[in-house]
Amino acid sequence: MRPQFSAKNDTQVMSNSIYRNETAATNIAGKYGELLRHWPVMKDESTISTRHGDTFIIASGHPDNPPLILFHGMGVNSLMWINDINTLSKSYRIYCIDTLGEPGRSASNRPSLKGDAYVEWIEDIYEALGIQSAALIGISFGGYLALRFACEHPDKVSRLITLCPAGIVRPRLSFILKALFSHFIFGSLGRKWLFRHIQGRDNLEAKNQEFFSTIFQEFKGRGSIPIIPDEKLAHLYCPKLLIVGGKDVIFDCNKILLRLARTTRELEIMYRATSGHMLTECTREIDRFLMTEFAPD
Repeated sequence: MRPQFSAKNDTQVMSNSIYRNETAATNIAGKYGELLRHWPVMKDESTISTRHGDTFIIASGHPDNPPLILFHGMGVNSLMWINDINTLSKSYRIYCIDTLGEPGRSASNRPSLKGDAYVEWIEDIYEALGIQSAALIGISFGGYLALRFACEHPDKVSRLITLCPAGIVRPRLSFILKALFSHFIFGSLGRKWLFRHIQGRDNLEAKNQEFFSTIFQEFKGRGSIPIIPDEKLAHLYCPKLLIVGGKDVIFDCNKILLRLARTTRELEIMYRATSGHMLTECTREIDRFLMTEFAPD
């Protein structure tokens, strides 16, 4: 059955199951609605039903433009793309997806990452939007989701852009230890410090930085993300752009580069030596890659 659309309003309260308390859930939901009103271009907001939960989508750009689907990172939501939309929506129909189990307006349940649930979830998004093939962009956990779908459905992905993607290498042990220490010893203040550590020198817009920092302090993170096997990565046939930061405190970007270069074809690499994990200001490079003509194999 084709998933159905339903309206979503700014007053919806996000489920507190992914937050440390109900007050945080209510405050963050209200702030999301407030910031969403500053979306820089015209947008359509909708919620679709999928096999794994209702999913909130922000669409911008002319409906006749080629589709481009964006998946945000862990512990954030579609507002992280707010500075990219003005440029990307000129040539593409942009669909910003609030991921299940993350601090957005989608369902708060978290299907297992060990199976194909999130691949099925993206399949339902495609069906609901009437998309046969699309370009995908994903950062960190969103990069993992885009990669997993592209591995299973290479015919449905025209181009793939991943920024510091998860699922390629294990997180640094030093980061795991810092995360555990900051959380259990210093609590909210420790999580605030950890957010700044992850962000590095990459700057978010001030109001969004404050919002995401607040989320990071009150949000319950996920467990480990599975590593995508070599035989799956070998199915990535479309042109790919990989963007990594040399100061990434979560992943060793050199190991990501080496593994993807070894296992995939048609890979373009953008290495930002002074950038951290939370990559920003990549719109120009992404737009250039999307507009480049590639000769067929």
